[in-house]
Amino acid sequence: MEQPGGELRNPLARQYLTRDIPRVHGVLKVVPEDFLVDEVPQYPPSGKGDLLFLRISKRGLSTFQAIRLLARTLDIPERHVGYAGLKDARAVTSQMVSVPVATRPRVETMRIPGIRVLSIDRHHQKLKIGHLKGNRFRIRVRRTRADERERFFQVLEVLKSEGVPNYFGRQRFGFRANSHILGRAILTYDYPTFLENFLGKAHRREDETCKEARGHYDQGDYPAAINAFLPRFTNEAKAITMLAKTGDPRLAYNAIPRKTRQFFVSAYQSYLFNCYLDRRVNHLNRLETGDLIIRHSRGDLFAVLDPPVWVKAMRNFEVSATGPIFGGYMRFPRGPRRVFEEELLASESLTPGSFLAIDGFIERGARRPLRFPVHELEVWFGENEAFLSFYLPKGCYATSVFDELFKEGDV
Repeated sequence: MEQPGGELRNPLARQYLTRDIPRVHGVLKVVPEDFLVDEVPQYPPSGKGDLLFLRISKRGLSTFQAIRLLARTLDIPERHVGYAGLKDARAVTSQMVSVPVATRPRVETMRIPGIRVLSIDRHHQKLKIGHLKGNRFRIRVRRTRADERERFFQVLEVLKSEGVPNYFGRQRFGFRANSHILGRAILTYDYPTFLENFLGKAHRREDETCKEARGHYDQGDYPAAINAFLPRFTNEAKAITMLAKTGDPRLAYNAIPRKTRQFFVSAYQSYLFNCYLDRRVNHLNRLETGDLIIRHSRGDLFAVLDPPVWVKAMRNFEVSATGPIFGGYMRFPRGPRRVFEEELLASESLTPGSFLAIDGFIERGARRPLRFPVHELEVWFGENEAFLSFYLPKGCYATSVFDELFKEGDV
């Protein structure tokens, strides 16, 4: 297992179910309009209540960036902006967010580059993470080859019938590919390492202003770093301001909004799940006694006592094996599977109790299917390009589909 400390590797560098079919050529996301994502809500707004449900379209912005801009424009704390799921920045995406109803006059007149309000409704409950059914994707793939079209269909048919490895996608680990490192530092109370990676170490893809700010921090010039981070990076500026005032890394860490800190821990949980899946990826559909499986239609878990009984249900995609989203109350499997999961956690010097002793919040844990289905899949071709349309359940990443389909480096 790769230890946190560097850029997260692509765990699908080798092929899985499609390993016997050569990958095809193609390039994604030349422009944001090549990658369209529409969030499918879990429920419609009721038309009554103290909150506004805004359906927004954003271009070239992450969900966190969009929330930050909305909060600043509406003059409300970021914690008052609810959302159901995170969407890629290198795309044009639509999703629901919730804000207090008192902001309506500002909502109706606001102008934010990269964000459009598509609809406004009232509701009585704040949007929370997971309050969505899934996402619909419309993807344009450039630089395809006419002689590879049959292979294109072959790969997609395998994934449609057998399922896609349910890795957390690269965007789960942030633009700088270090969110899991930050999460581990939080769990181990290593606040200096957290600040070092949160505030310093400029990433090659960041703009010059951000690189300058991180450089100032690395050199210990806190006032210059604060000035360079503002006005766009308020969380970073808050942390440095507290550090400069108190000299206490823990207080500087706590100056960052709890939701952001929780995201980092969640990214680390996702990293550990990917590590587990990497060990099982070549036999996703093989069950053994003690495995915990999930029924896709209802989300309930079962312990496998007699593996052959479940063969047909596995083939029909009624159930799938699960892996760990480690937490204080996560349900472990039995037998060798439990031993392996406990060893994975122990290799990180953690226990389930580590997730109940986090500074400021707890993580209960969950189980996640090791594979996911591709629904409503349609493909059509133009000259040197292909278009795909499909639906994925919540928590599933389109990048996992494309990691199987395209040659390394094309995605």
